[in-house]
Amino acid sequence: MARKRKPARAKRKEIPDEEWQRWGERFGKRMGRQFRDFGDEVGQHGTRLGNKGRAVECCTRGWWHRTFGPMGPFFQSIIGMICIGVGIVIINIVNEILASTFVSGISFFLAIHLPVFFVLMLFFNYLKFVYGEQAKARPVLKPLEAAAGATVAIWLIAWGLLISYHSSGIGFFGAMAGWVFTNLWGIFTGLLVIAYVIAIIMCSGCRCCRRE
Repeated sequence: MARKRKPARAKRKEIPDEEWQRWGERFGKRMGRQFRDFGDEVGQHGTRLGNKGRAVECCTRGWWHRTFGPMGPFFQSIIGMICIGVGIVIINIVNEILASTFVSGISFFLAIHLPVFFVLMLFFNYLKFVYGEQAKARPVLKPLEAAAGATVAIWLIAWGLLISYHSSGIGFFGAMAGWVFTNLWGIFTGLLVIAYVIAIIMCSGCRCCRRE
């Protein structure tokens, strides 16, 4: 009996390179649209969350000011001092295990500058209180707050360099810290001038500040 031949398999149709290229372009465009839509959705969600966070912050600040009035910034500063005191205690407890010269230097720095931190907290809290109550004072006081905040940040960095110098012996750290301490008021003045120049430029470009 003759053996049946199996039907020959149909040869696969080879797809030209141009077709693969067109398919790749369509797939890339589709994926690009999906990622772009996903990014837009995430951005909108983040904007909504940011707006809600600002609304909650404004409501909380408004409640605080209505409840405590001019004494609110003072109570905020007291709470801040309590937080710093708790932080010093925690640092000392952790350093009992680490026995680090750098960590003990940080604890010592915070302890001896508690009055300075209290004055700074009073300054910034009352500054926010004033331009929160008087909107017209905001363009005048906001640059002062920015310059003072940047100067305090530089001062803290300089103290960090000084503590690093005492714990590591690297002379560059000590030299940089000494330069900052010597020129701190000059740094503050320069930052203040820059902040007011930026404020004036932004105010001149704002429609609400232009004279009709």
